[in-house]
Amino acid sequence: MPLQDDTYLACNDVAVQGGVNAGAVTTGVGPVGRVFVYDIVPLALLANNLATSQSPGTAALTLAAGTGVTTATVNGQTVLQLDVPRILRFVSGGNDTGITFNVVGYDFYGQPMHENVTGASNSTASGAKAWWQVLSITPSAGVSSTITVGTGDVFGLPFYLKDKTYALGVQWNNTLAKDTGTLTTGVTTTPSATTGDVRGTYAPSAGASDGTKRLVFAQIISAAQTGASATRSAILGATQF
Repeated sequence: MPLQDDTYLACNDVAVQGGVNAGAVTTGVGPVGRVFVYDIVPLALLANNLATSQSPGTAALTLAAGTGVTTATVNGQTVLQLDVPRILRFVSGGNDTGITFNVVGYDFYGQPMHENVTGASNSTASGAKAWWQVLSITPSAGVSSTITVGTGDVFGLPFYLKDKTYALGVQWNNTLAKDTGTLTTGVTTTPSATTGDVRGTYAPSAGASDGTKRLVFAQIISAAQTGASATRSAILGATQF
């Protein structure tokens, strides 16, 4: 039997009831879009809640679940799971600009994900992808001094944002006015270890996350993302690399 849901507002007899597209007797209005409200309270960002200070040389970093991070098992392997999908930060105690840190893990939907982050010199380097679970982090060359890895205040969006005009509203930290942070749309190129997030990210304008500040992101989900002709990539973005 035919299936219908609330994305279709159909009229049984358009000619009589005055629906849209009166030339087709059984065609009403639909599919229509929706609004999704992403509501999170991120825990405090930390510089070392995935890897405490260490000098690994060329070996994989020793990962440990710090504050706001838990352990989980995926495909028989132990991963570190973040509180919400968010970027990673790499704090170098020396000059690591000639090193890339290869991160392996999963996104919020369980897709395998990779990212290469170029190290910094006595400062912090940030990734661009929103991580949900981290399996391993391996440097491409010997770390010159020490390295820690923690979370950052750039948060992954749950659905693909192809254009900033689909952001209906953004509030942060119990403030009525719309937040003026940095909104990045999902990547449109073929994903790689150096491209951005496939769905998009948002970085609040001010005030570090601390477990009390709330982010409310209202996103318009178009008919093309939810209707009968919708595809996986339309709603979740390109397949992760």
